Order: sequence, then C-alpha cells, then structure tokens
Amino acid sequence: MCAGAAPALEKAFAFGCYNVVCPTANVPAVNYTMVLHAGNDLATSDFLAYDPGRGWGYVALFPDDLGNNGYNRFAGASVLGAIFDNTPNNRNAIPDVAGRPLTQLYDSFIGAKNFAATCSAAVVGDYVTPCAEAGIAPQGILFRVDVPNGKYRFVAVSGSPDYRHASRILVEDGGEDAPPDRIGSHVVLVSNYDVAQVCPPGTPAGRPYPYARVGFGCYVPPAHPAVIFINMDEHGLQTGGPPASPTLTVTRGHIRVHQLQANSNDGPCGTRDPSGGDLILLEVWNVGDAAIPPGVFAADVRRTIDPPLHEPGATVAVTLASLGGADPVKVEETIPAGYGVADRGGGTLAGGVLTFNLAGGAAATYTIRPDAGFIGSGIIDGVVSAPGACETPSLIGDAVVNCAGALSPAGGVREMLVIGPVDLGADAGPACDDNGNLAATDYLTDGSVTERTVLAKEGDAIAPAFGAAAGGIGVQTVNVGNTALNPGAAAGILTVWKAAANADGTIDFNAAENLAPIADIVDFVVYAIVYLENTTAACKNVVLVVGSDDAQKTLVNGRLAHVSAACRSIGPDGTGDLIPATLFPGKNIVAIAVVERAGDTKVRLIVRNPDGTAVADGSVRYGLAPPAAYPSVPPFTVTRAIDPARVMPGGTVAVTLAVAELTEPIAIVETFPPAYAVAGAGSGTVDAAARTITFAAAAGGALAYTLRAPASFAECPCGAAAFEGTATASGGCAVKAVSGDAAVACEMPAPACPKPAGAADYELVAAFAFGTHPDLPAGDWCASHNDAAFPFTIVEQIAGNPASIRYTADGGYGYEACYPAYAQDPLTPYGNRAGWEIYGPIDESPNDRAVAFGPGCAEALYDSFIGGKSFLGVCDATVVGNTVDPCPTPEGIVFRADVPEGEYRFVLAAGDAENPHAHRILAEDGGSGPPGTIGAHAVLVAGFDQGRYGIGLTDPARPGEAVYARVGFDGRIPPPADGIAPDPVFVNMDAQGLPTAGCAESPVLAVSSGYVRIHQLQFQQNLGCGGLDAARAGGDLVVLELWRMQEGGTEYVYVLMGNVNTDGKVDIADAIALLGYLFGGGT
Repeated sequence: MCAGAAPALEKAFAFGCYNVVCPTANVPAVNYTMVLHAGNDLATSDFLAYDPGRGWGYVALFPDDLGNNGYNRFAGASVLGAIFDNTPNNRNAIPDVAGRPLTQLYDSFIGAKNFAATCSAAVVGDYVTPCAEAGIAPQGILFRVDVPNGKYRFVAVSGSPDYRHASRILVEDGGEDAPPDRIGSHVVLVSNYDVAQVCPPGTPAGRPYPYARVGFGCYVPPAHPAVIFINMDEHGLQTGGPPASPTLTVTRGHIRVHQLQANSNDGPCGTRDPSGGDLILLEVWNVGDAAIPPGVFAADVRRTIDPPLHEPGATVAVTLASLGGADPVKVEETIPAGYGVADRGGGTLAGGVLTFNLAGGAAATYTIRPDAGFIGSGIIDGVVSAPGACETPSLIGDAVVNCAGALSPAGGVREMLVIGPVDLGADAGPACDDNGNLAATDYLTDGSVTERTVLAKEGDAIAPAFGAAAGGIGVQTVNVGNTALNPGAAAGILTVWKAAANADGTIDFNAAENLAPIADIVDFVVYAIVYLENTTAACKNVVLVVGSDDAQKTLVNGRLAHVSAACRSIGPDGTGDLIPATLFPGKNIVAIAVVERAGDTKVRLIVRNPDGTAVADGSVRYGLAPPAAYPSVPPFTVTRAIDPARVMPGGTVAVTLAVAELTEPIAIVETFPPAYAVAGAGSGTVDAAARTITFAAAAGGALAYTLRAPASFAECPCGAAAFEGTATASGGCAVKAVSGDAAVACEMPAPACPKPAGAADYELVAAFAFGTHPDLPAGDWCASHNDAAFPFTIVEQIAGNPASIRYTADGGYGYEACYPAYAQDPLTPYGNRAGWEIYGPIDESPNDRAVAFGPGCAEALYDSFIGGKSFLGVCDATVVGNTVDPCPTPEGIVFRADVPEGEYRFVLAAGDAENPHAHRILAEDGGSGPPGTIGAHAVLVAGFDQGRYGIGLTDPARPGEAVYARVGFDGRIPPPADGIAPDPVFVNMDAQGLPTAGCAESPVLAVSSGYVRIHQLQFQQNLGCGGLDAARAGGDLVVLELWRMQEGGTEYVYVLMGNVNTDGKVDIADAIALLGYLFGGGT
C-alpha cells in the first residue's frame, strides 16, 4: 500500500461464469462479489438484472423484452442492435499457475456482441478514435452499482483471454434508464482497447491476450503470472507509465458502468473480432480529497535462450530484456546444475547466481556452457525484484536449457520417429482399441520385419503386408493434409517421419507440421518410436509414463510392456500409464502404437526414476538413430506349479518351479504368502522375515519347495493368497516374472460327521427347497440327502405372483404376510413391491441364478433361494461396532411350517450363488407378527457374511459367492456337492449358530405351538476378501429340513466346554453357566 491517506474500498465485483471465492489484492479480507453468468437461461438473466435490495446488477433498458432467455432486456436488439453476450464465457486460455480461483477469475468475463453498426478504422478514420466520436451511436450494456455520494477512483480489468475483442469502458454519475447514447457526467476508464492491436514486444500472437488494466497509486488488480497487463492512464489511453484511474464525483447515489462497442481492426495479434465491452474485474474506491501519488511499476523481464536445443559442449546465449517502463529491475539467475557461466555479460557471479541490474527497456546477454561430458537439461531459476515498486515484476519467456538428446527437466522425450497413419478400415470400437485387436495385432509387419523387430530411421520406407500379416487395410490418406509425410501411400508404403514434442514430451499428431488434418481423421493407428540410451554401464530401472489419445500399447525392446484399451484424452501434463521397464546399457527401443477413433491424436513419453522423479541427470538420452540390433534378452522361462491350490489348515503345499530355455545362470526369488511357513526349502535359501526363498539355477529343470499352511482357518489369509516371483539374468537387466499358478487358499473344514453313538433317533417331518426352478421336472424329483424316501417340497417363487409362496392352512407352509399391502396402506414400511411387500423386505424377483450347479437333483437346488433385500437400515461394522453381533433392529421375512409338537433339530443351507450376501436364521416355536416380536427360539445361523469367506469356487473376483452356511446334526446335512466343477462350498454352524471347523450341530427347539417360524433376517455386510454386495440383501434360504425326536428317544445332551457363556473368556463364570444349564433350566 502506498503512503498517504488510504482510500476506502466501497464495492468489488468479478464478472463471468465461474463461481469462485477470490480476495482482492488491495484488501485481502474482502472477496470479490461474483456477478455470476451461470447459464443461458431466464433464471440467470433474472439474477444478473439490477436488484435495488442488493444494490447492483445490469440495467434493464427494455424490461418488457424477455426474448433471448431474458437477455434482450439489457440491450434490446430491435432498438439498439447490441445484445448481451448470453453465452457464459468459460474460457480455458490461461495456464493454471496461480491456483484455480484466480485463474478462473481471469478466464471469464461479461460483455456484448452483435453490434448493429460496424466500427473500424475504415469508418472512423484511424485505429484509436472511439465510435461515438465518428457519429456511430454508442452500443453496449450498463452495469449499475449503488454507492454513497463522493469522489471515486477505480480498479478494473477489461479484455478477453482468447478472442480479439475491442472494448470501451465508461463510468457515469447516476443515470436512470437512459441508453448509452444519452450518457451524463462520466469518466473514461478504457477509451478504446482493441486486443488485436496490443501484442506487446516479445509476446507471441497467441493466448492469453493482454488485458487493459485500470488502477491508481498502488491500487491494482491481483497479479497472475500468466496474465499480461497494459496500463490505462487518466484518459483511458494506453501508457508505458503506471495506471492512473480518473476521479468521478458521484452526486446521484449510484454509478452506471457502460460496457461499449469499440473501434475494432485487424492487427499484430490477428483478425478483428467486433464483440467487446468486456469486463472482468471492477473495484469502486472512495478516495475523498486526499492526493494519491502515482505508483511505481517496473516492467516485466523476458528471457530468451538461444539455441533452444544445443549440441553437447556448445555455448548457449541467454538474453534478459526489460519490457519497458522507466524504473530499473534486479534479476538474479541461478545457473542449473551441469552448466557453467562462459561469459557473465556484465552481470555479477557469486555462488552460482548471476545478478543483473537492468534499466527500464534495457537488455543483457550472458552465455553458459555444459560441463564436460554432461548431456542433460536444466531450468534457469530467475528472480526479478524492483525495490519500492507497487508489485513484483514477472520473469517470462524461456526457462529450459536443453542439450540435444537430453530428456526435458520433466523427463519428457522431445522428439520421436513416427510410422503411420495406418487405416484400420473399420470403426476403432467402443474401447478405441481396434475392437480388442490392438494388443495382438502387428500393423507394420511385412511378414519378416515386425513391430517387435523394426529398427527404423527417418526416411525409411516400410511396406506392411496389409490384408495379410499386417493389420489395417492400407495407409490412411483421407483428410490428411500433409501428404508429403507418406509419398508412397497409394502403393501402401509408409515413410518414417519425425515429430517434435513439447517440454513435457507431448506430440500432437494433428499439428500443422504433422498430419495437418483437413477434417477429422478417424479410425487409424500410428506408431511413435524412440531409442532410449542408457549411458551408464549397468542396467537401469525406470518408469515409462505413457499418455495417449486414444488407446495405446507400449513395446520395450520388442516385448509387450503394457496395453491401455480406452477412449480417452491424453490427460494433464505428467500423467499417463505407469510402465516399469529395465534399460540395458546402450540403446533400447521403445515403440508406442496409438489407436485413434476420432478427434485429437496425441502421445506423450516421460522417463522417470522408480521413485517418481524425472530422469534429468543425463543417465538416459533419447535419439532417432537406431542401434545395430535389439538388446539380447535371454529366452529363459520359469513356471510355477502349486499342489494343492486349496489346502486344509495345517496341511502342506508343494511348489515346483520349472526352469526352461536357460542359456546363462539366473537367480529366482519367490515371495510366498503371509502366515505360511517353509516346510522344506529344497536347494533354496530362506529369509523368513521377508517371506522369500531364493534359488540359483545354472541349468534347466525343476526346483521344489514346500510350505505349511497356518494351523487354523482363522489364521489363514482371507481368500486366495498370492505368490510373487522374479527371475533375473544378465547382471540384473533381464527380469522376468515367474508365470503359472499364482495363489493358494485355505479351505474351511466342513466335515460331515457320523451319528454319535447313543444319539437320539429323529424322524424327518418336513423338507423344503426354496426359490424358482422352472427347468426342473415337476413332482417328487428330488429327495432329502438324509432320507431318500422323503422328497423336497418346492417353495416355488413365481414371478408376478406373490400368492405363490404365501402361507395357507391347507398347505401347512408358506411365508407369513406380516405387513399390509401397499394399496391398503401407503405408509407400509417396505413400499410398493408389486404385492410382495406384504412379506416385508423380500427379494421379489425370483432368483434363478446362472452358476449352473447340477444339473438335476440335488446340486441344482443351490442355484436359487428365497431371501430379503433393500432392508430399511444399514447394518455393518460401523453401525454395530464389531463384525459378529446382529443388527440392532431385526428385519427380514418369516417362513411358517406346521409340524407336530416335539423336540426339533434342523438341517439347512443359507446363501447366494451369485452375490456375497449376509444371513441370520432363527427358528421360533410358534409366534406371530414381524421379526421384532419373536418369542422362544433357537439360533440356527447367528450371523454369516459370505463376504468374509473367500473360499468359493465360482468367481475369483468375488470368492464369497456360492459359499453357504450349513446347519445339520448327527451326520445329517443338506445335499452335498457332486464333485463336478463348479461346486458349492459349505461352512458348518455349531450349536450356537456360529461358524465352526468341526461338525455341524443344530440346536434343539421345543415346539409346543404346532408350528415353527423360520426368521430369515438381515445380518452385517462388510467388505471382505469374498467381496461386498452393495444391495443390502440376505437371509437367503436354499433348503430346510425339520427333524423331530422320536418318541422314547434319549434327549440330546450338549457337551459344553471352555467358553460356555460365550463372553470370550474361560473362567469361573463358565462353570456357573454350565451348572445353570444342567440343573437350573438355563439355556
């Protein structure tokens, strides 16, 4: 802030389509108020209109003209000709080097377009006279701001970042609904600013264009490193001095900002664009009568590096030029590592920093030279300062010093050889990968030389065997403007050409110097090839970062390293597929094939170290001259075999490594899964802490070792446990992954135990199979595994027929309708499920799975079930607090079976073949109502989340599918698997309904009500190795058998040992609980 009395900021506005929060530079505690042009619609035009309540907005000169989505009200086209530019100007022209809010602030504006009259030098007589002074009626839009009376100066920015608009900005004291041609007392902020005329020296005729800047003293808009300003003086004219806003005395309690048409002409920045009156920022400052001295504004400095790409050992000239102004600046240049100063050019050198004091408009040149043997690149880090200036000048222009063959400081490859484009002859497909053919198709081969063996140089001719060995139908010529690239295209000959990349390594194939499309070139493939030279004497591990538009495959030294099948843009600088690679000493061949379906076509190659930093030390160079031959990669292979792939806890696993095609010794490092231990190392060396076993192989053959699985299933890794292995030869350059079997899994023991001696006799009273089985025969087609004379009764769920499963007294079984129908009570808790809601949260869609268990009895039963879904409450560990307790509110469906009174035990299977659901199953003696009213009951399945059991055999991606909770007793179990893949997998439930590695032990339920109700309830669903089903479904019942103890039988006696009261501890409380059970009627 300058010395003297401080003006007061009355209002601050930012104009455009980005709703950002951005502080003013002069009062950082005050943010700009967004004059938000969010859309081309009536609601937005309503918002932009002047509102007396808030005290700002655009003046509706024609309030009744709501055409053009309401925008005509601001400047009726039928009257003035000018219209509000109703399309939100969401530009993307300014590099985001200062944070998104500030960048977006300068990347948008509000202005006018479609002026009725032409205003140019041909009409006015020169390039600077305003239109109105040549008799052309002022046209534009008016922005009103209510302010107290007083004296005001202004801070403002006008212009467009990417269109050559012309603007004239005036501020009027008051004024009501009068159009611009009847302006009263006013000042001129911007007299006539034509973007096409104002490319400052050294500025390329490209985006972003400079802006007109209004200010006073040190009060200026926020600085942005990528934005160039041209100052306006007190008359609104361009000046090389500081900005100097005029002063307006306000007597009417408001101001009107006139955003007007200006004198627009072709100029150094390009062809005229007659739209304009653009406003980006406006600050209204109450300055009173205090004198505010002019601010000191030093000019920016431009750096130029010549040549931009130098040969090793060559001298590089660096020029620093002040872009004007009268005030001196200080420039401090830090010379990059690997370079030294050859000529200081009048600067002072100290500690690798070269310092200059530049007068306004002056220039200085110094030279640097790479150190002996250095082949790399670097960034000159410069700092500009101007003591006493209102703002810090910017250092713009070149920054990177590049040695020919050196990667950029970001690790980017600067140029590549190109072969193509090859016409695919068909749509590239939904994944832009030649309809899945990209990985396996060679688009270059002539039958002998292939994409894996080609060693090309610029100008070589390649004749692929199109229609035979090579993919594609020929050289693509349609819409290719640069026909000189492939002069033999008509004969099917591709000529190798060269394309340059930017500093980040991006090549735009559609650039004018490359394909130069006449119109969109579609459905083709193009190869980019470069030779990366590892200048060290050892192998070098790198990460290739490959960006592409669209799909790509990368080959390194003839081996397919990566395929990315996707229609995509190339993405921001520095992004792409991360491809680990090992570079041999000397030259290595990297070939990238890019498939383009339509639109932009680009490729980017960056070389990084494994830690993610750029390779910029000269250890890797790029070149376009091929080596004499591809690096020699030994042909060895190592293949792993695991037996068995599924092991019982405590069992052993035999691992065999088959070594073949060995031409030199290799080292093999195997990393085995956690929790497994080496039982036999063979000839390997074990590092137990790292879980590795290392072998040295000098000849082909077999190497073997054995592992021991954890002692219990609980200690096993969840799901399939992976092996990793690498084989290394050639001093570490040739690294190959061990192929073959890659995982082992523990099996959950699920024994089918025989009936214990002296156990009570039970009779099968009822047997049910649940779901839909439309392809199975009618009648008694499938009987109980435990009683071949007792067929299952099918509880058949028929689509669209809720009554198909409803309990009836005549049938003696079915689901209870615990809830009113939706039509009867719209407030029924489970909504409208087409009549099924009477049962509660039932899965109303018959579940006929496609796993294809079976066919026939009885395994096909596991392909269906009846269960619940879309429970009202979420139930997982975050809600319950652990992974074992039931949900806080019981939700589910209730199946009823009428049975004689007596003591009952149960056989059942619960689960889903295609989703990892979660289940809780209870059996109640009689009862009525929904699950929350349950009476005396036994717990058959306390809680079984399939997602926590990654042992299924049907889907490796979600191995919790087709894993079933199994309830049984005395050797009685649901139908077992038939041994024909795929098979269902079972987890036994103990007498408390908990998973066990022992025998299935159903509890006993005393039935005195003449019927049993089976509650199929929601249970916790958590992400586990078996997968997660987000549908909140479960309580699935597949089969159910009810067994009654025969008259005169011996009552079943539980043998309770250890943690009897299930509190997680073994102590005196367990003895008390056991006595209570035996003698006190406890449970």
